[in-house]
Amino acid sequence: TVVAFGCSMAVCSVSMYLTHYAERYQIANIGVFFTISAAAMIAARLLTSKFSDRFGVLVSLIPGYTLLAAALFLLPLLVRQPLVLYPAALIYGFGQGMAAPAVQAAAVRSAPEERRSSASSTFLLSGDLAFIAGPVLWGRCIEKLDHMAAFRLAGVLVLLSLLFACLCLRERKPRT
Repeated sequence: TVVAFGCSMAVCSVSMYLTHYAERYQIANIGVFFTISAAAMIAARLLTSKFSDRFGVLVSLIPGYTLLAAALFLLPLLVRQPLVLYPAALIYGFGQGMAAPAVQAAAVRSAPEERRSSASSTFLLSGDLAFIAGPVLWGRCIEKLDHMAAFRLAGVLVLLSLLFACLCLRERKPRT
């Protein structure tokens, strides 16, 4: 849930402020970002859903969060290179589509069977809380710094969430 909260906070920066960023810097057709990322998210979920089940959560989470962070680091480049929009959208959506189901599965699987509904609710609550706190945090960040700094910081937050996930979700070998 902590991993999901960190990532949801980062995703919130895009959801809440990408159109404002595009308007401020006169970046045309920003809506295409959301269309491409949604299509990539669906494709990633269809293509990678079995990997987590078969090989463990980190097999989807590591590349997913890495792609998501890369997309957030690409967004500041839109000001000088508008064509970055397309690869950023594609890797953002693919990263989200790989990581989100994997981290949710980890949250639910870690709970005893009789507590799985509660685990799922707690997981979803982390996203809700992130979308309450995120606009405030990123709005202040944009106000004090700028959009580009906010997207970079969001990328760092994704990488920190990934590090935390690797520490918490790594396979532990039984003692012999």
